[in-house]
Amino acid sequence: MLLTNAWFFFFSKIIFAVEWKFFTKIQTRNSWYAGTNNDVEIRYFGYKNSTPWLKLDNKKENDFERGNTDFFVHKLKPIGKIYEALLCKRQGDDNWDVKTVSLKVSYLSESKEEVLIYEYTFPEKDFRLKKNYKCQYLYDTRNFPN
Repeated sequence: MLLTNAWFFFFSKIIFAVEWKFFTKIQTRNSWYAGTNNDVEIRYFGYKNSTPWLKLDNKKENDFERGNTDFFVHKLKPIGKIYEALLCKRQGDDNWDVKTVSLKVSYLSESKEEVLIYEYTFPEKDFRLKKNYKCQYLYDTRNFPN
């Protein structure tokens, strides 16, 4: 009983943390015309809620160029166990060849230490988002509902 209560206390601190940090890492393939200059957004889905659309844009940098790995950080409210993401290239006349998409989620503990909650590289690899408005669902096969 004591162990169950301790686990619940720890888990509830994670779920009800004031804010989570979402670290998104995207690799663009290293082939001709693989990059994009279009707006890119992602949305994460959890069992309790989902994030708003998150614009993936590092100011004063040229994101999503051929062969690049780009990192983005967003601070958001907790959404529960993550099971899916939706990556979208909003408009434009070029294709974008994505190699991998990874996500890490953490929160700041009371002692100001970063605590890792979630880390995953989505299994969908080497896919192309085509011209205009195109999206790709990304699934966490460990957490996806049956």
